[in-house]
Amino acid sequence: MLTDLIVASLDDAPAILTAQGHANIWPTLESRGLTPALLASLRRVMRGEATTLDLVNADVELFELLSQGEGTEQGDPWLAALPQDLVQHLALMAETECAPVAAAWAQSDVARRDRWPVAELTPLLAEMSALAAGAVAQGKGMLLWVCP
Repeated sequence: MLTDLIVASLDDAPAILTAQGHANIWPTLESRGLTPALLASLRRVMRGEATTLDLVNADVELFELLSQGEGTEQGDPWLAALPQDLVQHLALMAETECAPVAAAWAQSDVARRDRWPVAELTPLLAEMSALAAGAVAQGKGMLLWVCP
């Protein structure tokens, strides 16, 4: 599954889905396998809350589905907005916090289920933090682009 985190306004959602090479237009962090559930588990870790699957799955509703691809094919890309409090937490995170937060995130039910090792989550978290800081500075949100 291809996934990107994109800094953009919510109004940009339709254009992102139709753009050829959105990473050339909007600030983008390319990754693999990011899902609303994985990001919801990160949100819970950053808030000091339990990260069991049932709690995380309930929090997935906080990720607002913004737009889906034009077709009805199962492989069409879609976009969801990250909850603003997650973006704020990421933007305010100090670099020294990345390793301990990533270690806790790696122990979440979703990260373990999806086999995300802490060695991958630590640099990813640092990049996400930098991207979020840019989003907050620009007064924009962060969107999750997913192409199954």
